[in-house]
Amino acid sequence: MCLRKRNSWNLALIIFLFFAPLISGIEISEVEINPPGEDSGNEWIEFYSKEEVDLRNYKIINNDGNEIFLEGEFENYFVYKCETQWLDNSDEKVFLYENNNLVFETCLLEDNANDRKTWNYCSSWEFIEGSEREENNCESENKEEEESEEIVLEGEESFENLSVDVFLESEEEEEIIYLSPQNIKSSENTEVLFESKNEKIKKYAIYGFALFCIFIIVLLIFDRR
Repeated sequence: MCLRKRNSWNLALIIFLFFAPLISGIEISEVEINPPGEDSGNEWIEFYSKEEVDLRNYKIINNDGNEIFLEGEFENYFVYKCETQWLDNSDEKVFLYENNNLVFETCLLEDNANDRKTWNYCSSWEFIEGSEREENNCESENKEEEESEEIVLEGEESFENLSVDVFLESEEEEEIIYLSPQNIKSSENTEVLFESKNEKIKKYAIYGFALFCIFIIVLLIFDRR
């Protein structure tokens, strides 16, 4: 019995350790590896999490294998400023670990210009103007939003043009339908109608005369009996 419980706990621990990097909500959102001026004391790494995070169990490692243990709590954005020159300007990478489990990692970073451009994590990593402690100004996502807005606007314009055309066509059809019976009258039509009425009257007169004759014949037969 104890052996079964121990095996079940070991299995649960293995599953937790395997999925822990996937369920963690913290990520590296921006990295400045070559700031304007001196690098020492001016390099920084930005983290983002929707929920409050306790950093006591987290650490970062650069591509040279150097470790920095984090501390404190934060929600949304947190910026760690390196006390010394810790990041290289080329072939650099930052790894985020929680309890020795890899949670997040950057792409291979390179920055040879002392400007304010930083590496921003969007749908992929982009080297654009820095946005420390703010939402990243992702060019790819902005282009997608602009393209989607253009598609929506074009769709609305085409729908409006289509509705106007349909409305005009329906008005033309209504005019033809309602005006034609009142305006189209001729002597030929009246003559045809008069002749059809006369023919109906003649038919009814013949049928009535035939019935009257049958009625007289029946009376004569009964009189003779």
